[in-house]
Amino acid sequence: MRKLRRICTLGRVAGWAMIAMGLLGIVSIATLIRQRLYLIIVPVYTHGLVYNAVQSVGDILTGLVILGTVQFIRFAIEEGAEPRWLLRNGHFFLYLFALFLLVTGGLQNWPMDWRGLQSILTHSPENMIPLGKPLGVAFFTLLALVQAVPKALCVLGLAVVLRTVLPILGESKTLA
Repeated sequence: MRKLRRICTLGRVAGWAMIAMGLLGIVSIATLIRQRLYLIIVPVYTHGLVYNAVQSVGDILTGLVILGTVQFIRFAIEEGAEPRWLLRNGHFFLYLFALFLLVTGGLQNWPMDWRGLQSILTHSPENMIPLGKPLGVAFFTLLALVQAVPKALCVLGLAVVLRTVLPILGESKTLA
């Protein structure tokens, strides 16, 4: 039990660190956009801002999942513990995380094509990336979804399990 409590403490620190890093990333991107520093790098690296924003949102969602997992473990092992807000609404965060995995998985090959289009529109031939054929883009998007769908299904399964098990666990604590 002591080891599990230590792991929960480390998990809580890691979850809050992930959330803080995600928020820091979003604030830094907002600062770049507000100061219009991105105008210097628009033709080549705007996709980097989008990628970093998506990564920051992913960090925040991962931190919330870690904190929810820690709360679930503590609720299961401690006597008289009540589920906190994050644990009671954890299935919503897991649904959101599954949607995030699907969207980012399906679009992971698109920044290359978008950057190529942007290079064409800004007439910077040194950064020219061919857009490719629509069939090729569809093929690589399908490959990305083949990787993303199982991950999203696992997270959806966890959401359903959480929503089903949490009331049962709470009821069993009142009977004991």
